[in-house]
Amino acid sequence: MMRGCIALLTAVLTAASAAAAPAASKAPAVAPPTYAAPAPLALQKLAPPATAAAPCGDEMTIIDATPLQFGRILVEHDAGGVVTISPIGTAATLGSVAVGPDAMSATVRICGAPNEEFLMRVEPGHIVLVGTDIGARPHLVHDLEATATGAQLRPTGDGEWQGVLGARGAAEIHVGGSLTIPARQDSGTFAARFQVRIDKLR
Repeated sequence: MMRGCIALLTAVLTAASAAAAPAASKAPAVAPPTYAAPAPLALQKLAPPATAAAPCGDEMTIIDATPLQFGRILVEHDAGGVVTISPIGTAATLGSVAVGPDAMSATVRICGAPNEEFLMRVEPGHIVLVGTDIGARPHLVHDLEATATGAQLRPTGDGEWQGVLGARGAAEIHVGGSLTIPARQDSGTFAARFQVRIDKLR
């Protein structure tokens, strides 16, 4: 239907042009006007938008936290072993266990006033192991270690660190640790979720 309308409109315009053609041929030819080319416009260079980080405020805040991923662990059924994930995410094993490439350290992102001193604790009673039939045995996660980007950090106890935020007032803390796999434990994927507490020191 649409194609028919277009064809009819074309025929009418063609006929009208043919009828007007003789009258137009008697008029003297007029040269088309000439126009000077406009001068090129100067290009304006725009500065990139500012990307300054938003201030964090004066309150110490945990923005988010991810679990300590021990990844896929293969276990010889009559033996056990230890899997250790470093704060930078590298994995090492001891005993009759093997770990896959999906292991990853935990990450805790915090925010506060620039140069703020703080104390970070991992509550040992709130470590929850997620895995294949491993049960609620948080003591199997031990020897926690941590490093920080955006803050100075030093250990002050088992699962406890004292730190100072940098000039930006924000830091990313990476936590590693060891997982003891008991004998006769089935292979599976394991992770440790834990409760973190951050306190201002002054």
